[in-house]
Amino acid sequence: LTVEAVWKKSAGDRLKVNCDRALNASSGIGASGFIIRDRDHDVRASGAGYLKSVASVLHAEAESCLLALALASN
Repeated sequence: LTVEAVWKKSAGDRLKVNCDRALNASSGIGASGFIIRDRDHDVRASGAGYLKSVASVLHAEAESCLLALALASN
């Protein structure tokens, strides 16, 4: 099975936020990262962070999204 990911331009002046995470479930330690791009695919911001005491993959993903939203709102 081959899955092809295709980046699509956002409409108007909107920005696109892509978040990801990694998690070691046995230790509860993880990392998160994000990238914010404009409609021309230019990077407007990016970041990454270390996560301690992560309860689940969903928790790690949420922390990644919160990090991106906090930066985007400033």
